[in-house]
Amino acid sequence: MVAKGSKSSTPATSAEESHPAYSLKIGSADQKQTLAKHHPVKLPNQNEYNTEELDNLRASFKYIYVINWLYNFRGFLKLQSELFDVDLFELELLNYFPSGGYGASEQQSVLFIDKLKLNLISTLQNSKLSSLNNFEKIFRLWFGIETPLGGKEEEEDEAEETANTKHEEEVDIKFDQLKISDKFEILYILISYISNYSKFRDWIDKTGLTFDQLRVNSIFTPPSKNSSQDEYFLLFEDNRLYKRTITYNQLVIPKKRKLSPENPNEYFNSNSFDVNMSKIKFELVYKDIYELNEYLKKSHKIKPIV
Repeated sequence: MVAKGSKSSTPATSAEESHPAYSLKIGSADQKQTLAKHHPVKLPNQNEYNTEELDNLRASFKYIYVINWLYNFRGFLKLQSELFDVDLFELELLNYFPSGGYGASEQQSVLFIDKLKLNLISTLQNSKLSSLNNFEKIFRLWFGIETPLGGKEEEEDEAEETANTKHEEEVDIKFDQLKISDKFEILYILISYISNYSKFRDWIDKTGLTFDQLRVNSIFTPPSKNSSQDEYFLLFEDNRLYKRTITYNQLVIPKKRKLSPENPNEYFNSNSFDVNMSKIKFELVYKDIYELNEYLKKSHKIKPIV
């Protein structure tokens, strides 16, 4: 929640006055003036790098699962002390930063995604690795070739395998070459797999996290309409608001008792009560303060908070 405050005693410059921060209906004068000093207004992943693919990805279950897991459980991979921010992470996966990182020193410049990949593969094999050179090869050994990383089946004929070795090395796909949606697919496969390890459950027990802390609870659930139910969730350290819509299968209720089936358990197929992933839709409502401002203006007739 944005705190109230007194009006700023420092006048804004003409350049700052044109900043969209001053059009916000939330925030104090001091907060707006501080925000007006931030440039660019929109990060590249929300501006020139923002594509329809990325918009669709943000509204996918696998994206939400991976990002939420990293915010809450990256300590299992010994990455709890590493800075993790969803916007920086998107930029890393979009190859926005130079290979190696964006920090001041070589040690600090290692990208979070590189540390994540290394620790994921190490955890997967229960063997610490010091290099990412074999990341793709190890992934294919565990999960096969029917993934975005692809690959080829081993040739039984050694002569043919030798002849194709050079060609295969050239066509083998690297993680960094994948589209961002495919990168999330690879991360989802790895994270969901190691989350079934007994070591992960033991780590959860040691951290002392309660069931309520492990579960993502909605902040608002409006009355259901027809055969669907909407729920709103604040995720990623309360930085993004999501709406989840679940569509249920409609059941035909007889108007008269005599028309109802004698044996409902046999009459109704169990699939009539199932809700699969195709019936669950996510919508990203806002991802920054400016989209939050627009959402509030559309949702409520609010006065400026000063």
